[in-house]
Parts: sequence; C-alpha cells; structure tokens
Amino acid sequence: MLYEYDDDPDNYGIDNTLLEGLNILAKLPAIVAYSYYGMMADKKENFQPGTPNSKLSIAENLLALIRGENGYSLKEAVLLDVIMSIHADHGGGNNSTFTNIVVSSTDTDLYSCLSAAVGSLKGPRHGGANEKVKTMMNDALTNLGYRPTEAMIIEYIDKILAKQAFDKSGLLYGFGHAIYTISDPRAVILADYCRELAAKENQSLKYEFYRQFETVACKHLKSIKGNNFCVNLDFYSGMAYELLAIPNELYLPIFAISRTIGWIAHNLENKLYCNKIIRPASRYVGEYYKYTDLKER
Repeated sequence: MLYEYDDDPDNYGIDNTLLEGLNILAKLPAIVAYSYYGMMADKKENFQPGTPNSKLSIAENLLALIRGENGYSLKEAVLLDVIMSIHADHGGGNNSTFTNIVVSSTDTDLYSCLSAAVGSLKGPRHGGANEKVKTMMNDALTNLGYRPTEAMIIEYIDKILAKQAFDKSGLLYGFGHAIYTISDPRAVILADYCRELAAKENQSLKYEFYRQFETVACKHLKSIKGNNFCVNLDFYSGMAYELLAIPNELYLPIFAISRTIGWIAHNLENKLYCNKIIRPASRYVGEYYKYTDLKER
C-alpha cells in the first residue's frame, strides 16, 4: 500500500532506499495499532486509538496507540524499547533478513523486499516462536502450579518430548539456538528486565517459575542429548509481552517493526558491498534414472 504513495518507489539507490526505509519504519507503529483496532472493532467499541506523537520513541508510541497516552509507565516503555532493540537484528543469516537480501539483489524496490521479509517472519519457526513459548508455559503452570518439584518439571518435559503433552509436536519451545549454545545474551538481558517489571506487577511467582523451569530443563536436556542447552530470546519475550499487557495478535507485528531496521541495514549493506544477484547453488542428491524416449513410454 505504501508503495502507491511513494513518488519514486522503484528508485533503489542508496540514499533513496535509506529515506524510504526510515519513512516506512516511522509509519509502522500507527499501521499496526490501527490495523489491530480495525480487526477488533466489534470487541473494543469504547477505545479510540490516539495519533502518533513525534516527541515519543517508537516503543512509547506503540504503547500510547495500543493502551492510550496515560496507559503505560516509564518502566514499561523501557522494557518494550529493550525488546525492540534486541529483536532489531540478528545477522544476515536469519530467515527473514536473508529473504530481504535475496529479493533486494534483483534490484527491486524496498517495499517488495520488506513485504517478502514479513512473509518469512510470519512462520512459527521464526517470528511466531515467542507466542508458542508463552502458551506452553501457561500450560505448564496449569499442570504443575507455581511451586513444582524438579521431578514434576522433568516429567512434564519428558511428556512434551514424547509428544504426549502440550501441542504434541515433541518440541520444547524457547530452548536451543543455532548460534548460542552456552548462553543467549539477549535472553539474559530480557530476563533481568522481566524480573524488575514482574516485581512491580506482583508477578514474581510467575517469573520464579520461569527461572526454575529454565534451570531444570537445560540440565535435563543436557543429560538426554549430551550437549549444552540454554534458553533463547523467545523464552522470555512472551512473558515480557504478557507483563506489558500486549495482545497476542501484536506479538508478531511488534517483532516485524523491530526487525525492520535490521532489514533496511542489510538491504543497504548488500547494495553497497555486494551488488550482484544472489542465487544459491543446489545439488541433486536423488537417484538417477535412465531416460526413456517419449515413443517408448
């Protein structure tokens, strides 16, 4: 839609791409908030979203648009800003950033690149993992209570891994990472902020349950699989959104707003230092068959 409002959308030069990217980023909080209230219009008749305020940060604008200008505290705004900062980029190899770079290498417009990246981020194995963690942990709380024994947590984890509990996928969400094995520094940072806000919101018991579950699960997974495990960013981001009273429907859009700045940066970097089409090689590893002439088939 924004492509249609741009006077020169197909100009993929460095300066124009940077200006387009910042312009898109500035509009995203309002687009997300208004889209959400449009979708929820029949359930939130009494709330009228405000207008963006240029004196506020992106995180503050989001909270003001979602909850009203007086509906959040400074500590909450700081937590959301931290979440958005640590979601902003994670190298060129993550799926959505790589998608953006591949599309950009064709010299198409930035709007197409970011649309492709959003499509990639939508997948539950990428951007949707934090909501899965929150749902799983709420299920664990329902089954175990706030003060379970170590044996109870291990039994619950074993049932998940055996596809007998939660969503029966056999996946323990929020644990393990392709890059981080000893510790995910993003999760460490977010856990500290969650602890502070949880204390303020009388949710310390839930936070302590998360910490206990993390400790027991990492130890148990190592004993089963032999290699080290740590929680990843998604483990605490779902709890952080819950502490901020952000609706589930906005978890992924907020991730997209956060990651947009990284997408723009990699888009520019690729234009500056690579500037050629990306075409990964593939190798056939299947069985070879003798060709049968058409008249003999």
